[in-house]
Amino acid sequence: MNNGSNRSIDPSCTDQPPLAIDIILNLDIFGLILYSMLTFMALMSMLVYLEECVYIYKKVPAKKKSVIIWVNGAAPVIGTMSCLAMWIPRATMFTDMTSACYFAVVVFKFLILMLEEVGGDEAFLRRAGQHKLKISTGPCCCCCLCLPYVAITRRSLFLLKLGSFQFAVLKIVFTILSIVLYTNGLFDLSDLSISGSAIWINPFVGILTIIALWPVAIMFMHLRTTLRTLKIIPKYAMYQLVLILSQLQTAIINILALNGTIACAPPFSSKARGYMLSQQLLILEMFIITLVTRLLYRRQMRIFTFLLKNANPKIEYYSRFSPSPLSIKQFLDFGRENACEKTSYMFLRKELPVRLANTMKEVNLLPDKLLSQPSVKLVQKWYMQSFVELLDYENRNPEDSHTLNDFLELLIEIRNRHNDVVPTMAQGVIEYKEKFGFDPFISSNVQYFLDRFYTNRISFRMLINQHSERSSEEAALARLVSLLMLILCAALLFGNDTNPAHPKHIGSIDPTCSVAEVVSDAYDTAKMLCEKYYLAAPKLKIEEFNTKAAGKPIQVVYVPSHLFHMLFELFKNSMRATVELHETSREGLPPVKAKVTLGKEDLSIKISDRGGGVPLRKIDRLFHYMYSTAPTPSLEHGAVPLAGFGYGLPISRLYARYFQGDLKLYSMEGVGTDAVIYLKALSSESFERLPVFNKSAWRHYKTSAEADDWSNPSKEPRDARPTNRGKSG
Repeated sequence: MNNGSNRSIDPSCTDQPPLAIDIILNLDIFGLILYSMLTFMALMSMLVYLEECVYIYKKVPAKKKSVIIWVNGAAPVIGTMSCLAMWIPRATMFTDMTSACYFAVVVFKFLILMLEEVGGDEAFLRRAGQHKLKISTGPCCCCCLCLPYVAITRRSLFLLKLGSFQFAVLKIVFTILSIVLYTNGLFDLSDLSISGSAIWINPFVGILTIIALWPVAIMFMHLRTTLRTLKIIPKYAMYQLVLILSQLQTAIINILALNGTIACAPPFSSKARGYMLSQQLLILEMFIITLVTRLLYRRQMRIFTFLLKNANPKIEYYSRFSPSPLSIKQFLDFGRENACEKTSYMFLRKELPVRLANTMKEVNLLPDKLLSQPSVKLVQKWYMQSFVELLDYENRNPEDSHTLNDFLELLIEIRNRHNDVVPTMAQGVIEYKEKFGFDPFISSNVQYFLDRFYTNRISFRMLINQHSERSSEEAALARLVSLLMLILCAALLFGNDTNPAHPKHIGSIDPTCSVAEVVSDAYDTAKMLCEKYYLAAPKLKIEEFNTKAAGKPIQVVYVPSHLFHMLFELFKNSMRATVELHETSREGLPPVKAKVTLGKEDLSIKISDRGGGVPLRKIDRLFHYMYSTAPTPSLEHGAVPLAGFGYGLPISRLYARYFQGDLKLYSMEGVGTDAVIYLKALSSESFERLPVFNKSAWRHYKTSAEADDWSNPSKEPRDARPTNRGKSG
């Protein structure tokens, strides 16, 4: 008799999962301890989550409360459902489906959370409308590099949200359908035949899952820099871990159980034992994730309050010092002769907190209603976080190589964190204006503040760029890496202010900056934009007058990215005015003229156009933030607008004034406008012009507006007739 073919098979190996009472009766001491510990973990996960919900409800802004509670609940809910399935194995399908439905909602909620972290839909569109989405990302198209970038519009944002929302809805629908089929004996996960319902429903749900995760990945890739500064990256990692463990790990274990790799162990069949192992692992894993998530979010919620309480004495201390302005020559000499990272570290670890503290003191003097706007709060948080992080290096030893590397990484992180300071603060001003309007006194204070605030930002980035680029050069030489390590992109507006690094540059300064080349580059960029909108652009005529070396091209020591920014803004305005005035003229478009002159003291660049000019009464308004002669641009098409935001000229003038120069407009209404950029010809005289927080600045915010001591014509003609007065007896 063939014993191999007649081995008895335990009936329990082919039965349904055991009843809960059977599990309890079959538990030995080890099993009892194991089940008790896992049950305790699941219970603690839910208690921690409930405590966290109370904390979030009290501490988090209203818009984020429900979203964060939903996202944080993923791990404890899955852990609790796994615990129920562990004790009641025949309920496994229902508990798994409940967990899957909850996680489907979490996928959509996480997408909403990322949007809320940057200020919501409107703030996202305002800040990101000029960019495009990279859609060649996981889990769908990570290898499809040929896919085009998609413009960020209301429609594309709606489609992203719809892509995740469909999963939250359809997953629940298919779960209900599966339960209905199961109760009628028509749904069995182990039935993989073509006639079985599971073979059709599960792959379709898998496709929906991938479609839902794709928008989340796209949004994360687009916002990762901002999210990194908000410490969202670890939370995103937790979200991915929950996905992998609850979906992929469970699927792998179930497959192993179905093909018999996991042996049966009465009273569990092979399939039931696989389910049981999966549930037990999930309880342990979700317990750990719940604790880690609580730590991450609690730290995030407490950080601002903690920073305010602990940093205020240091802010008071550092704000007593005035910033130390450097000249371009000092930047240059330091880079050429003393390119020592330690020396730079010793200077910056004191100077950067001083500049931040001076600015933060002025921020606190703004009207309370303006400070209460979400975007302004976000900027305050960024500055506070950067200030506290810099304080960690007050007494750290520069001889330690780890200190220098850590400091360099911190500066790069701070620079990335502050990338969106300009549009975010602008959004805060818009929010305030829409809610409360502006009176003249508040408007004057905001104008005064923004000039100083943005100047401080320019100086802050200048110091960080000089240190990070010089340090990167040293590191590159030490590692024999090519100049690819030095490439830094220049954003035209509201972004980074460094040009791609060049071998002859000292940091972001070009010791032999060819002014005519920068003029041509700025013109070409503005021309491309103008032709896109108007299908035409005026030509450029450049003249150079070098009084120091007649006939030779004008070269100066300057920051090319700053000069490019100013010139691009002026060309953009000139081209728009010229095209709009002369687009129907038979004579064609008159050229825009650029005249560059170098004298003993000044380098002057005049941009002249025949665009019709601006009335005298409007000249000053052109330098007011949020004022523009162009209509407010729409973000619907996701393209870079030619004009309309109202920040171009004010920011450009700050760039000119930063190194003791200026930008002035001279206009003849009906003819055209001359815009003149004045820069210092000598790098030794080009000192930083920095705002200082002192009593004079404080009085500017606190002193009430006084009556004008010059006559001011009213809008309506005044009645000049004598007033009818009563006669005396």
